[in-house]
Amino acid sequence: MNEITLRQMEEQINLQVGQIRRSLIKSLAKMGGYIEEDVMKVSRKIWMKTEMGNIIKSMLDNNGFLVNSEDWSKEVAFWLAGDENIEMTDAHWEVVNFLREYYEKYRIPPPMIKLIKAVGKKLGPEKGNQKYLYELFPGGPARQACKIAGLPRPHGHL
Repeated sequence: MNEITLRQMEEQINLQVGQIRRSLIKSLAKMGGYIEEDVMKVSRKIWMKTEMGNIIKSMLDNNGFLVNSEDWSKEVAFWLAGDENIEMTDAHWEVVNFLREYYEKYRIPPPMIKLIKAVGKKLGPEKGNQKYLYELFPGGPARQACKIAGLPRPHGHL
């Protein structure tokens, strides 16, 4: 029996979602409307309900965090964000990428207070505050952002 790798599965699903997305865009254009955000939401929902979702679920612990942070990819991050009801924006990616860099350097996810200070130092004081981070990750910046970044659950978060 042929084994299919996660990367091969991602490529197949991305191809299928791309075809569906193009079809939706054409249909919307014919109806006189083009709503990119709605098309992206539908595409993501289709992708999340495929076998890829089952593969990703098998890589998670009981709290929804990746067991092995090396299994992380942007596609996995999109799936994890969708599971948290978060629509990823450039601002979200900025924090997620920062967390991945921090983890690579220190091999531990930062606690909330360090996260705030480090984000402020790296991304600027307007972003290095609790209010900004909670706007992006309302379920808890340390927990949700670390989860989406593929990092272990931060200490002190159940």
